[in-house]
Amino acid sequence: MALPTSKVKFDTNLISHIPILTGQDNYDVWRLQIQTTLSGYSVWEFVDSTLTYAAQADAADWLKWKLLDKRVLGLMASTINDSLLTHVNYEWTDPVVCPLISKALWDILRGLFGTVGIPGQFNLFY
Repeated sequence: MALPTSKVKFDTNLISHIPILTGQDNYDVWRLQIQTTLSGYSVWEFVDSTLTYAAQADAADWLKWKLLDKRVLGLMASTINDSLLTHVNYEWTDPVVCPLISKALWDILRGLFGTVGIPGQFNLFY
């Protein structure tokens, strides 16, 4: 899959309509709106990891990939409550081993808030 243009600019007016993720109570609405927004900009593939760093052909594509992954992370981070910002990691330890920082945040939030009932409460306090 080819990278989208690195000139992707998110519409701040559109982003302002995404609710701030505060916890499990509004996670499902937040998740759906983030997924829809990222799909609309053709960058959802960063979060679902179908567009990987290792699949890029050369150094220029790697740099473009990193820039877009950070933009996706920035959009997601701008829509979560300040108390959740401790879960945001803005740096790759190794893009091949830990390939997506936007996916890492998605997975953390899904682990915290995507599980309902007793298992979800356990994740929140773990």
